[in-house]
Amino acid sequence: MDRLPVELITPICFLACTDGGPTACALSLVSHHIRAASRPAHFYSVSFNGPRVITAVPPFLTRLKEEHEETRRGDAPPRVRQLFVSVSPPKGESQTMILKVYRVTIDMLLRAVAQDVETLSLVQSYMQGDQSANPIALDVKFPRLRELTISGVLFSSPQLDSAPFPTLRRLHVLRGPSPRDWAPLTPNVTHLRISEVPDLHVLPVIWTSGLSTFGRGPNADSAEADEHYPHLQQIIVQPAPHTHFHRLDFYKRYVHELWDMQPTARVPMYLVPADEDAGGDPWNKSEFARVKAKNLWLAAVEGSGRCWQADDKYAHFNRTGDDLPLYLRQWSEEPINDMEAPPIQDAGEAAEPIAHGGGGIRDEVPTRTL
Repeated sequence: MDRLPVELITPICFLACTDGGPTACALSLVSHHIRAASRPAHFYSVSFNGPRVITAVPPFLTRLKEEHEETRRGDAPPRVRQLFVSVSPPKGESQTMILKVYRVTIDMLLRAVAQDVETLSLVQSYMQGDQSANPIALDVKFPRLRELTISGVLFSSPQLDSAPFPTLRRLHVLRGPSPRDWAPLTPNVTHLRISEVPDLHVLPVIWTSGLSTFGRGPNADSAEADEHYPHLQQIIVQPAPHTHFHRLDFYKRYVHELWDMQPTARVPMYLVPADEDAGGDPWNKSEFARVKAKNLWLAAVEGSGRCWQADDKYAHFNRTGDDLPLYLRQWSEEPINDMEAPPIQDAGEAAEPIAHGGGGIRDEVPTRTL
């Protein structure tokens, strides 16, 4: 391979470095020639997972700075184009203190990659304390970001004179706040996906009220609907599993409200089935969201748009009646209070739960984080 020209090796390296770091690390150890040829792709896709995020980010940023300084004049420095970050503190730790450190760490990382990142997935696993609801204040813009998946994280931009994500086209809110809260930050979104919401910490009526912003029904405000996401082309909504609710009647009401809202959507709206049981325990639900987000991020880096693909049978324009379809009636008539689900399986274990509508989970290939 040392005889191959750099002009051939470098593009191949970009195609290969889609796993969050392991391939890039391996290429840098092959030879001096391959290391130099693959340098622009060394940080093309970067993945941080679990409690080690807090300790792994500072040395990574130091190395990224060194790589830029070592790059010869005229050569392209390595840039982070695809980034996945998931923080899941160990059980029993002081999560309030970890959350403070987490926010400082994430702030440093986002500042460093803001000008270059194109695909970003940011997952905050279950943390106790009121501070988990405080937004991360952004003072930089992300001019190249096209796709964003967010779970358990809020943003604000009080210091910016315009939206921090001006070119964002695809927004996936996974177990997050109302989509209306994201509209000022992401005004040019064309594709919106809402998954696994609301959970036990969000009242169904609050969230469905936020989604009604994108409707044309009798209770919708047309002026407000036009103001939020004027370029919107598609919405995919995936209800949370019924075990996220302490009361079955709450869940039934929630699903029926989504079903009644679907025909009023001003753009094609796909109401896809819930994933298989994510578990009622907050920790299980967070792990489920993390694994799901990681697999969807890997698919996006590899060029697959399956998060945004939904079968037409789930679209509102193919409805044949007003009765709730069987694929949305995934509950039994027995009480579901305090139901427990099997623990979420992580990367490399047995098959993950299967999801529907192109946004599901597959077996995650174990990856070595940076």
